[in-house]
Amino acid sequence: LLLHDEGRTLELIVGELEGCGYDVSYELVDAVCVLPQERCRLFFAGIRKALLNINDDDDNDGGQSTNNSSHGNSSHGKKKKKFVFPSLPNLQRGVQDILQTHTNIDPIEMEKLLLSPRQLNKVRCQKYTQQHPE
Repeated sequence: LLLHDEGRTLELIVGELEGCGYDVSYELVDAVCVLPQERCRLFFAGIRKALLNINDDDDNDGGQSTNNSSHGNSSHGKKKKKFVFPSLPNLQRGVQDILQTHTNIDPIEMEKLLLSPRQLNKVRCQKYTQQHPE
C-alpha cells in the first residue's frame, strides 16, 4: 500500500480520513519480534481532530506534546497531541515456540496438516528462515 501507484493510494486514503475529521498516523510494522513470521503490516490510527485539542492546564505529559505544525496551532493555548505507536517487545520467538509436540490427532488427519516437500522447500528458501534457522 505504501508503494501502490507511487504512494498516491496511501495519500488518497489518508486524505479521505482527514477529510472526515480524523488526524491520521500510520506505521509499517514487522511483527518478527513477537512472531516467527516476517510479514510487514501497515497500521493506521485515526483520532477525531476535536479530541486532539486539549487545554495546556490539562497537559499531563510534562510538555512533551507534539505540535503538528502542518495543521496549524491555535493561538488559544491549545496543543495537538499526535498518536504514538507503541514499540513491540522482542520476544525472540522461533518456530519451535509455537509447534505442538504432543497431539492426539488421528494420523490420517495429521498427514493433511503436513507440508508437502515443495511447500517445505518454499519455507526453507524464505529470507527469515535463512536468517533464523532452527
